[in-house]
Amino acid sequence: MTNAMGVAQGARAEAEPAMELVPALERLFSRRLPARTGQDISHLRARLGTGNSMFRKSTCLDKPRPFNPDFNDGGEDVWFLRELVQEKDIPLIWCAEASVDEIVPSDRMSSDYLKRRLFKNGQLRCRIERGSRGLPGTARVASWMVIGTLQVVFYGLASQLCRPFSTEKMTDFDLRAAGGLGKLLWWR
Repeated sequence: MTNAMGVAQGARAEAEPAMELVPALERLFSRRLPARTGQDISHLRARLGTGNSMFRKSTCLDKPRPFNPDFNDGGEDVWFLRELVQEKDIPLIWCAEASVDEIVPSDRMSSDYLKRRLFKNGQLRCRIERGSRGLPGTARVASWMVIGTLQVVFYGLASQLCRPFSTEKMTDFDLRAAGGLGKLLWWR
């Protein structure tokens, strides 16, 4: 079920967004995953947050401060999920029938906001993986940086090619490139 914004059930827009922003808004606020109820989605942990999640306190929230304060500007939930999966070997199980009700404020439906948010999300991918010490963590950061490079090049070029023909495609590719740039400049 979708609303006027086209976002999956649960995310509702306060105001109608510009059409060229709809694809990015759907990716950002959608609650759709390619998973069935009961499926382990731990491999998607870098793309998940804790909204509308349930945790067994004795197992998952067993520290006085389960959320890392180094991520107070965003990403503390992604770090938390990384710890559950990688440090505690706790699987993340999907429930497709779970209901989510989220209002997306109108100030989050601008190109500027989306560029900042997607850039920061790109940075977050690498910052989280940097927390995995040793060669595996370094390799994951390097792979995200390679992906970011490809995104900047491919989506940046695609944006320019679409500029004369489609504002929607140009904007969507610009926003995707912003996420790639965040992966390249993750330490800033």
